[in-house]
Amino acid sequence: MKQKFRIFPGIKWKLTFTYMLATLLMLFMVEVLIAVSANRYAFTSLNFVYSSAQYLDRSNLLLSNALSDPIDKTILDDWVDSRKDSYLQIPSRNVDRGFQPPDGDGGGGQEPPPQLTDRSLIDLTPKTMAFSASQSTLTVLDSTGMIISTNNAGVFPIGEYIDMYLTEDELDILDMAKAALIPAPQFIILEQESVSMALPIRKGSEIVGTIFAQYYAPTLLEQVTAAVVGFFPELPIFILISACIGVIFGFGIASSFTRRLDHLESITLQWGKGDFTTSAEVRGNDEISRLALQLNHMSEQFQALIEKEQLLASMEERNRLARDLHDSVKQQLFAISMNLGALRTLLVSDKKKALQQIEVSSALAQQALDELSMLINTLRPLQLGEQTLSEAVAEFVQVWQKQTGISVVFRKVGEVFSIAPEDEQSLFRVIQEAFSNIRRHSRASAVSMVMRYTPAQMDLQISDNGVGYDMDNVQHGLGLRSMEERVNELEGTFTMNSSKNGTSITIQVPRVKGEMGDE
Repeated sequence: MKQKFRIFPGIKWKLTFTYMLATLLMLFMVEVLIAVSANRYAFTSLNFVYSSAQYLDRSNLLLSNALSDPIDKTILDDWVDSRKDSYLQIPSRNVDRGFQPPDGDGGGGQEPPPQLTDRSLIDLTPKTMAFSASQSTLTVLDSTGMIISTNNAGVFPIGEYIDMYLTEDELDILDMAKAALIPAPQFIILEQESVSMALPIRKGSEIVGTIFAQYYAPTLLEQVTAAVVGFFPELPIFILISACIGVIFGFGIASSFTRRLDHLESITLQWGKGDFTTSAEVRGNDEISRLALQLNHMSEQFQALIEKEQLLASMEERNRLARDLHDSVKQQLFAISMNLGALRTLLVSDKKKALQQIEVSSALAQQALDELSMLINTLRPLQLGEQTLSEAVAEFVQVWQKQTGISVVFRKVGEVFSIAPEDEQSLFRVIQEAFSNIRRHSRASAVSMVMRYTPAQMDLQISDNGVGYDMDNVQHGLGLRSMEERVNELEGTFTMNSSKNGTSITIQVPRVKGEMGDE
């Protein structure tokens, strides 16, 4: 199961899910803002005023009976309390929404529901509040204008006449409502922030009271809260659509980023293998492009550093070759030259000694030739080609012991495996250098070499029966330092021990770099 979801922790999926969540949040906020802005001043529309008046007028009979002497204040308070927080609800288009005046005595005794022709009701309750339930007022007045019941006694005290609490414009619509021949609502919009409406309460042809309502614009908190609550029924469909949009676009955008990152990864892997022929692709001027530029610059610096290191290595190799030629071939050639000069005299005075000098000179010439052959092989090492390292070493040992006359015993232990070709070449150079040191300095007559293969590493041991040297007083030359540096580059270990009975070199190289000692 874990393997099936292994790809999801990748940056592509993280970006995709992030984009999906951002799309959900953005579209939800847009939906809420549209709902809020579209309904900000809905309470000032004629449709709202007349629909509210129709909704309140359904209680005409109940209110007119409650206002008859004696006034039933309990019924009036219950009616106000039940309608103070009402939202605007519009019946379906099949319902007659026209404003119908009450018949005769004010209509039936109940509030009749809308008559539906198709037994359905379309709930068009707006997602935002049509008015502020906390600030708006609903008040019932008697025929004299006295406040009988209200939802906000702090604004309109019970028992007081409402005239002293209204503006002149509101007093005008209150008078117009009382004087109207039909119970039509009278309203006025005050500076787009509130609507005041007066609706007469009739009992027959007599006006027994007035419904006075003030609708204030809803606060932002009320609108947002109502929009969020009203949005819940549509939430599953909204999430589905938004998630699909977010995943499609997020996956496309994330894929473009990951393709560029994958390209950078492949380029750096090539650089890690020493191939600097390719460079990272640069698109535009974003962060990934700037990273690509920096990587290309780093690649150029690496190339320059490698070339410098190669030049230094070449100079060190030349210096070592010069010392070897000076210590061996030059001295031998000088001895040959001195012997040939002495032959001129000996050929006249002592032909027997002259023949001896010729033999000595011939032996020196052969030694010089052998020395030059060894130096040439060092400069131009045997290429492994299709051979394994152990096969190449076996071939090298056979040639070496024929040239030097020193006996070599070579053994392999364990199942042979191969390491990286460039690592095998470096290890082969180390082996060549070790045998070169044996020939020049050890005075050995026999050499033992063992290559031991284990599952985690390869152990290489080279021993001779030469004179050895004092490790405390003799400094390591360039050849030994070069051997140790090459082994360190392979993440291996290099150990050397020497005594009067001979010298031994032990090298351990991991099968895979970075796994030394993890056996």
